Amino acid sequence: MEAVTVAGRPRLARFREAISAWGLGAWLLALLVFAGIFAAFNNGATAIPQESRLQVGIAAIGLVCGVGLAAGALRAGRASLAWFGVAVLAGFALWSALSTLWSAAPDLSWLAANRAIVYSVVVAVAIAAASSTRAAPRGVAIGIGAAALLVALYALGGKIIPGLHFAFFDLNPGDEFARVREPIGYWNAVGILCVMAAPVCIWLAAFPEAGVRLRVGALLALTVLVLTTATTYSRGALLAYAAVLAVMVGAGPQRLRRLAVGVGAIVAALPSIAVAFGLHNLSAGGLPLHDRAKGGAILGLVLLLSLAAVAIAGRELLRIEGRVAWTPRHSRLVWRGLGAAVAGLLIVGVGALTVSSRGLTGQISHQIDTFKQPKAGPGNDPSRLISSNGSNRWIWWQEALGAFSDKPLGGWGAGSFPVVRYLYRRYDAPVRSTHSVPLQFLSETGLVGGLLGLGALALLGAAAVGRVRASSGIERSARLALLAAATAWAVHSLVDWDWEIPAVTIPALVAVAVASAPSPGGDPPPARRPAPVLLAVASAIAAVLLVASAALPSLAETKRVESLRDAGNGSFRAAAADADLAHKLDPLSVEPLFTEASIAHSRGDDAEAASLLAEATRLQPDNFETWQRLATLEAALGDYTGAARAIRRQAEDNPLAFQARPNVGDLLYPLEVPPQSSPTAFGTPPP
Repeated sequence: MEAVTVAGRPRLARFREAISAWGLGAWLLALLVFAGIFAAFNNGATAIPQESRLQVGIAAIGLVCGVGLAAGALRAGRASLAWFGVAVLAGFALWSALSTLWSAAPDLSWLAANRAIVYSVVVAVAIAAASSTRAAPRGVAIGIGAAALLVALYALGGKIIPGLHFAFFDLNPGDEFARVREPIGYWNAVGILCVMAAPVCIWLAAFPEAGVRLRVGALLALTVLVLTTATTYSRGALLAYAAVLAVMVGAGPQRLRRLAVGVGAIVAALPSIAVAFGLHNLSAGGLPLHDRAKGGAILGLVLLLSLAAVAIAGRELLRIEGRVAWTPRHSRLVWRGLGAAVAGLLIVGVGALTVSSRGLTGQISHQIDTFKQPKAGPGNDPSRLISSNGSNRWIWWQEALGAFSDKPLGGWGAGSFPVVRYLYRRYDAPVRSTHSVPLQFLSETGLVGGLLGLGALALLGAAAVGRVRASSGIERSARLALLAAATAWAVHSLVDWDWEIPAVTIPALVAVAVASAPSPGGDPPPARRPAPVLLAVASAIAAVLLVASAALPSLAETKRVESLRDAGNGSFRAAAADADLAHKLDPLSVEPLFTEASIAHSRGDDAEAASLLAEATRLQPDNFETWQRLATLEAALGDYTGAARAIRRQAEDNPLAFQARPNVGDLLYPLEVPPQSSPTAFGTPPP
């Protein structure tokens, strides 16, 4: 035992020395990676209060960064294009905040503006911290990979050992879906997070100067990430993985090694994928825990055997690699063979489509039509991976384009799509986002916001590409891995709502920011530094404002929920006070008004309830729910004319709900022309 302790001391001492040598920049980068982990294990931080807590933490990180810059502990670095991207992203955040003035859902615009501001802070801190930290790209790349692997292991744990539970730790994801989705709560988010870690594993596994253990470990990690991605049934994640391979292989070096690793991990995961897809206990929803546990045990055994085989085969291949004298001629022969194989597969595929019953063009048209068709319910089986149905994306994109066409310049307000979409929907396909970040920006913030938001991301990407091209060696490989991770996010964001999921967007922004940041000492210091006191004070003021902006909506929602609890206990006076406070904390939201109106109705004060609902219609006149609630109450109070007027406005804001009732006049007639017994009845009703 003593020998083990003594032998372990040098390693422990080196670890402590490494920790003590970390500067402020390294700690800030570590905190940003941890922020992504926090978001992932808090349902993606897609809603308050989890998102509010994350934003408060990011504000604190931004404050420390500002003070560090003022004190000289950090340097901004000469990265003009990247900092210009930060400025444009901050402009997008400001435009999102301004959109509350004309937004159809100003409360959602407030939340969207907070999110954009936080993303701006994340990018700024990442650039400043990476510019002040040696080997920042390597450390951040490995950190993002480790964080995603942690999420992948948790997600697979819910499939392999769903019965594991102690204290607050519970791996059981529930029996509703077979698709892997925890801890984020959304399968596509888990899939893209795993794919964003793939380039790090590909780089390390294919890096000839790395140790055998590191290379084999990276290959094992990539196999786990591939399996997790497959069990999310996410087609967007598969497209993103193809983009990762294209970047990592196309940019080089070690192209064949990287391609072999990327494809080899898929082959290594195939036995486990076959079990996960083939067993009914693992691929079907609505099954009890004991059935899922039986299938999970089989999957766990197959996965362990597969990983053991990969480890053994990997070590042998690496041993053989050192003995083989590989020449450029060998590489050319392999590439020619791969090209011929791909060409052959394309010819066979086109030929098969040509001789099919629909023919080549008919098959293409059929798949396009299938993509556009509505779909009821989420696909919950592996067959969705080969389906061309867009899972209602075409429908949501049409709604977003309709919103953009009506207000192309400024949009309907940041974050307003959940309300605005009812004006344009033609199918009953519930959703909270456009499932396309570019269309989200255009429909919600118009051309101005779209140019700012997409332009900022493009500038950051261009800065990262330029920095990768200017670097060399291991530094270049690490930056390339980060750029590939950001590319995966960009590809996936075309078909999903990644911008509203901080758990995946924060790692992507950190990756592209660090990839675009200069190395310490690589650039001369700026000729002039900003006034330290002014910078520190400005950072403190900005942090306080961000904390307040993030906290107020969360506090308002907390008070609103407390008011409902008080009302349920019969404490109507306390409930009314809490609801009123919630409205004061978040005066842009109609939810506190709805709650206040319900409490007033429960107390028998229908006049007050009607007044509160009328205020809600003035606050959000394009929100059909405000008119629906007002119409219901006015009809109950006998104000038939007012109820009819509210129903007509509700029909304007949600026309699909009334298209199924062509004789809506039959509903409005008794409201506008009440019965003879009512005090507002006409003497002789028209026919």
